[in-house]
Amino acid sequence: MRRALVLLLLAGCAKEEARPAPPPVVAVRFESDPPGADIAIDGQPTGRKTPADIELRRMTAANVTFTLKGFEPWTGPFVAAVHGATVRGRLERRVPLLVESEPPGATVRLDGGVVLAATPGRIDAPAGPIALRFEKAGFVPLEQTHVVSESARTVRVKLLPAAYVEVTSTPSGAALFVDGAPTGLSTPARVSVQAGAAHELSAHLGVLSDSATVRPMKPGKSARLQLELRDRAEEERAATRKKLLARIRSLEHEKKNVELRARRLELVDALRFTEAKRRAEALDTQIGELMQQLAELEP
Repeated sequence: MRRALVLLLLAGCAKEEARPAPPPVVAVRFESDPPGADIAIDGQPTGRKTPADIELRRMTAANVTFTLKGFEPWTGPFVAAVHGATVRGRLERRVPLLVESEPPGATVRLDGGVVLAATPGRIDAPAGPIALRFEKAGFVPLEQTHVVSESARTVRVKLLPAAYVEVTSTPSGAALFVDGAPTGLSTPARVSVQAGAAHELSAHLGVLSDSATVRPMKPGKSARLQLELRDRAEEERAATRKKLLARIRSLEHEKKNVELRARRLELVDALRFTEAKRRAEALDTQIGELMQQLAELEP
């Protein structure tokens, strides 16, 4: 009996060991809309186009990129699971875009990279909103957002002559703004502004800031500007405290005079005495409210 049981157990183990192991590779299907895109896995071309089934080592985790002329590349992650996988990607069409500037010869950047060395020219742009930056020596850099579509294939801009301001600040390293717009520069810096117009330049470093207005300049001219950064918010609070204290003193003086008048009227004119008392009470309320505002300004 025991021998039979052992034989059964051994037979069961043999059956377990006889099960086939999962295949070392699995087929992954790659599809794109539109089809016909080149397939690259982790940056390495496969020589295949969508749709395609490609055998990969089981449980491989990678990124696939679909590229097709006239369309934006599409990249996405995938895992070659035990039973394979299907990866689908939709490619967005690129639109031929005519880019012009007045004057011509401007460099055009998209997402920080140069896409056109000098206007006029054509670029392939993704459909939808894009931010183009135009740069030309002697002119103010211009950055504009354009919505590219099949019916909007031309961009025309006008560049304005530039003047320049050499900005320094104490302390240095402050973010620089022109007319409230960030420049992406930190002091000390040379910033271009539209010639012939006044501009407000400001610098901000934490709670410290300073600003000044630069008078109109001729094209190509330069000016120097030194900004002294201070805690403007604290200065505003100090000025507000000063105004509140002055108002409180004025009301206290008025209240004192009203109370003196009320004491003189108490025995001779009951009606005017009551009015004076009410006025003194109203002044006392106003003083209390101002004192509360003053307390809220304390650090």
